[in-house]
Amino acid sequence: MMDRKNGFLRTAALFMSAVIISGSGAFAVPSLEAEAAVMKNQDGVYLNEALSCSGNGNFTESRDQWLMTLDNYSVTDFYIGTPFSDWAYAASPYGDKWQFNEGYGWIMDKYGGDEVNGSMNCTGFLWHILSKSISDYTGVSMSVASEAVPILNHFNEQGFSCSSWNGGGNRWYDFISENNVHYYEFNTKAEMLSSGVLQKGDIIWCVDSNCGTLMKGLKTPSDDHHVGIYMGDGGDDLWWQSGPIYGNGDKRDQQNSINPIYGCSVSNTYIVLPWSESDGASTPAKPPHEPYMYNSDGWYMGEAINMASLNTCAADLGKWQNFIDEYTSNDYYKGTPYIDWVFASSPKGDRWQMNEWSVSEMLKVGGTYEEGGLNCMGFVWHAIAKGLSVESGLDISQTGQYVPFSSYFNGLGLSRKCWATPGGSGGWTVFVDYYNLHYYEFPTKEEMLSSGVLQKGDIIWCVDGSVGLGMAGLRTIADNHHIGIYTGNGTSDSWWQSGPVKADGDLVNVGTDVCPIYGAAAKNTYVVLPWAKKAEPVVTTTTSTTTSTTTTTTTTMTTTAVTTTSTSSAASETTTVSETVTSDTIVTETETTQPVETTTAATTSEVPVQTDPNVVLRSDAGEKIFSSGVKASDIAESAKIVDDDGFVSEFKPEELSFGRDRETPEMHFVRDGNVFKCLVDIYFGDILVGSPEVTRVLKGDVNLDGIINAVDASAVLTYYAKHSTEQEYYFTTREEPLESELKERMAFLAADIDTESGNCGQDDSGGISAKDATAILTFYAKQSAGHNITWNDLFE
Repeated sequence: MMDRKNGFLRTAALFMSAVIISGSGAFAVPSLEAEAAVMKNQDGVYLNEALSCSGNGNFTESRDQWLMTLDNYSVTDFYIGTPFSDWAYAASPYGDKWQFNEGYGWIMDKYGGDEVNGSMNCTGFLWHILSKSISDYTGVSMSVASEAVPILNHFNEQGFSCSSWNGGGNRWYDFISENNVHYYEFNTKAEMLSSGVLQKGDIIWCVDSNCGTLMKGLKTPSDDHHVGIYMGDGGDDLWWQSGPIYGNGDKRDQQNSINPIYGCSVSNTYIVLPWSESDGASTPAKPPHEPYMYNSDGWYMGEAINMASLNTCAADLGKWQNFIDEYTSNDYYKGTPYIDWVFASSPKGDRWQMNEWSVSEMLKVGGTYEEGGLNCMGFVWHAIAKGLSVESGLDISQTGQYVPFSSYFNGLGLSRKCWATPGGSGGWTVFVDYYNLHYYEFPTKEEMLSSGVLQKGDIIWCVDGSVGLGMAGLRTIADNHHIGIYTGNGTSDSWWQSGPVKADGDLVNVGTDVCPIYGAAAKNTYVVLPWAKKAEPVVTTTTSTTTSTTTTTTTTMTTTAVTTTSTSSAASETTTVSETVTSDTIVTETETTQPVETTTAATTSEVPVQTDPNVVLRSDAGEKIFSSGVKASDIAESAKIVDDDGFVSEFKPEELSFGRDRETPEMHFVRDGNVFKCLVDIYFGDILVGSPEVTRVLKGDVNLDGIINAVDASAVLTYYAKHSTEQEYYFTTREEPLESELKERMAFLAADIDTESGNCGQDDSGGISAKDATAILTFYAKQSAGHNITWNDLFE
């Protein structure tokens, strides 16, 4: 995919961290037989104890506290995305560019950093986040907290305002030796990941094999030793570090990132420093080819297209595969030139853009009147639209509107349009979020082909590895993302595309045809959007009797809301979960099995009315508060004040107000767990009688429907995009002044995840950014994966 505008790399890195963390297991390695790991320094102490002893000894950070630090900061840009620096003492993340402020910017710039984004190397990152965690929990300054943490030789001789552990040479090797810290040694990464000793938060050293192995190797200083923080689930290949993101010894585009465990050297051995005593929470390494389906409660590609078409295009898998078989064997698409214009979508069999103003753009970059021209996204958009047209009998100009393409395509003034939200947003990642599409991520093509999830007709994205991994990388606009349609048998390397036909990154040998799966970038990760549920293999028996079970799915469409009901049956009970999301379509899917006992739970949000001891609210106060011209007497049934002598003064509703000079209620917000309680001040004259709770809103529930999901994240991204270009945009309608004002404040509060401003960004206390959407997606992904998560677990 070519000719795309540059995106925000930092936002991409944030999405990368959120998606990878929520999808634990995406980089799991095979479970291997390994000898039991032997702890070294068995009579010593764990790392958290050593840090306590090396500091003031008054604070020993528990694993839960350390993990809270990791979870909080890994979903912000405080560290994530900070450039890597070759300067030995670089320790200034984006969120704290302290060395730049102390006059060291010239050397930071010289070795890869900049004053806008900061810069760190691996030891600088570890030193900073460990010090930051101690500082956050104890309240001491960074300059004090950092004195407990090792970093590198001669750090304390540089004249910085912050120092490091002063024992030995300020080095980690000396810190481990002098404090007798427990550690494990492993000759290979596979041994380490299959050992069963790893837990999230442990520190891992990749020891450069060129200067020795294991702890003896770490004793010898080397530029290619490397350190990071384990972020997996016991067997996952995942850590947080500043350094390589592509492979061992591959030093291109180094940055602070959460990614598979790579050393700075091509050959490494490994040391693990356990944070604290094992709590038994680690899990064994996952078996190979056990892919994780993201948005598992969502929809397949074909189902989403059916919804977009209001049931006019069923997008049946069998018919889609038949179309692929027919059109890969004829010349309708085959042989169409691949051209470097991102909107090129005119195959040989339908050269529609050659009859419109776009012909000039097409001819500039290699398109012809006789053969048209295609880019990868234009090809996939056209092929799906054509397949739907063949299936339904509708004109392709109609079916094209049910298929995603680019957010800019509909603004070109061409006669054909692609899918877009009612608000006009478009593109593949918006389509994924809007319909909560199922998808899989794979770090290599080999893992994808051996995963067992692929079937003919699935959509595959090759994500440019230089901007991120999987869906997180895809959310960053890049010239060298690439897309095609899988045509293999589930394991074979074959797809249908317009682009490279010889090798990854080869943009010379290009064309439109069936070929092995090659990306437009030299290094790629992969996202698979399954078209439909994978067909179960046919099972035969040795008898002549065949028994089958039929499941019926009915989908109906109107234009009000989205309702999904799923009923499943176990041996003794059935659980029903209902979810309602405000949208432009209504989709109802019901699967029913024979129940024995039924339990029902609905994701609706009650709005309780909890009164201040001094104020009794009316039962409908939660509705009345939003009414135009509302008075205190409309929501308060009675009020009283009890003085210090126990004397009670009671007030009638008509004696109450929202304040002497206020005609509208003043709302205050207090967060309690996942909920913001909305309080309103009730006065008698100038005397504040009380501040009862009148309503509440879920943190993250931007559209105020009682549910936190991708719809809320999408609303935040739209708000951020509109306001970034100085366009007027509101979360709520603006028809009724008072109602819209109060509800807009509540929606803004729910959306502003990191700073929790209830003032709609009117002061410096908060604002809406892409980080808020990332946080909502992370929360939603963890909930979708079955985690009983709270916002405090993630961000407090």
